[in-house]
Amino acid sequence: MILIIPDIHGRDFWKIPFNDIVEKRASFDEIIFLGDYFDPYVYENIDEVESIFNWHNMRKLLRKVSWSAPIKFTYLIGNHDFKYMNDDFMKNAGGDKTMKRTLNEVKGIFKDNILQFKLAYETVVNNKKILFTHAGVNKEWYERHKDLIGELNATNLNKLQFSKEGVEALCEVGYSRGGDSPTGSILWADVTDNTDKIEPFDYQIFSHSQQERYPIISPNFAMLDCRRPFVLDDEGNIKEY
Repeated sequence: MILIIPDIHGRDFWKIPFNDIVEKRASFDEIIFLGDYFDPYVYENIDEVESIFNWHNMRKLLRKVSWSAPIKFTYLIGNHDFKYMNDDFMKNAGGDKTMKRTLNEVKGIFKDNILQFKLAYETVVNNKKILFTHAGVNKEWYERHKDLIGELNATNLNKLQFSKEGVEALCEVGYSRGGDSPTGSILWADVTDNTDKIEPFDYQIFSHSQQERYPIISPNFAMLDCRRPFVLDDEGNIKEY
């Protein structure tokens, strides 16, 4: 089974499943974070310092989790993360929400853990090939950058962050998000951009398009950004933790 943690934004909804793992009431093969660890929302009464405090507490609890069971961890990069990792993205696609008082500390967190963060991850569950990214791979966006990306897979998507052309592709924000591109990148695509199945994957799982209460689960994708954890079981079913 896979535990999926959607956009955190300084929140601590991850505590319940992590505590359950430590206390051996829950068992998972993997834990996948879908990105956006910081940049809390003011209306949720979480400030910058608290969001960093929650990050360090999460990492501390993750160490306990790793002592309790041999679990694989995957940290995906969100649009709210990559801007702290790349100055060009910050300038061109960072949005208007940035932690200013703690900017250097947040940049340091990503710099110190740079090898742990990925743009994409893929796996197979019940014979279904599944792609995980922060915002989903839009078919039109991929076609625009097919020569740059090559075959669509997690390895090639992860290479985008290391080249100028790749970062430019990641900077694309679609019309639906107030940008000047037809559709957004894997860091910025709106859920409405991701209605098509995209080969060679059978299914996509992402977050980014925050919902008030319920996830959006369709035959082609699951958009899980609604402030709570989810489980992908061994049959390929997604359910709230």
